[in-house]
Amino acid sequence: MELDVANEYGTGEMAYNVEQCQCPPNYFGSSCEKCAEGYYRSKEGPYLGTCVPCQCNNRADTCDPDSGACVVSIARLLCYLLVLYILIVVHVFIH
Repeated sequence: MELDVANEYGTGEMAYNVEQCQCPPNYFGSSCEKCAEGYYRSKEGPYLGTCVPCQCNNRADTCDPDSGACVVSIARLLCYLLVLYILIVVHVFIH
């Protein structure tokens, strides 16, 4: 069995039997068609838009790959609630 090889510049002979794509860091999938974890589709640029980094500023674990809305994990949410509870308890005992 022999596999054809394509190059990143799109020049050379047609590759008919390429089996695996090597995706840029912000993409994955058999044809690099999906945004990787930590990226979302911006809807700007060529084709369906480019995959750009989530803008959650360390306040969420990741974002929705289509909308870019930040998604908070249950563990992080529980941590926020615990901190809030401690702040309330401290405030009650101080005043």
